[in-house]
Amino acid sequence: MTKLKKYPKKNFTCDGCQTALKNAVLYSAATTLKNLSKNKTYCGACAEQLNATQPSKNTLAYYQCLCDHSQQGFPAKISQVCRDCKKDSAAIITQRTQQTKKLINAYQQLGVCLEKLLYVKPTKQLAKKLTKKK
Repeated sequence: MTKLKKYPKKNFTCDGCQTALKNAVLYSAATTLKNLSKNKTYCGACAEQLNATQPSKNTLAYYQCLCDHSQQGFPAKISQVCRDCKKDSAAIITQRTQQTKKLINAYQQLGVCLEKLLYVKPTKQLAKKLTKKK
């Protein structure tokens, strides 16, 4: 699906919710005002819903998926693998984001453990020696 464009206020019926709107901003995939009659028109709420349901495309995740499959040997025809990688690119992004968060959390826990292990409480004698040197 192409990205919806915002058009000036008009009277129209939303093709998503079938609501008649007067003097409202409309959204459509039409490239020009002349093509509005040939394309579906949407109200702001329906346009937001449609944009939210569109899968996000990530070229890097797509190519990484193809690279992984090529290293393992293609389980199916390359065209089918391409379609699968294109469809799964959003899921790959989500999975990598979760893995990154887990890794960051593990490093933070490691830092806390090292701090507890290596931190030495200054004793009164050490504190006196430090103050005398200054």
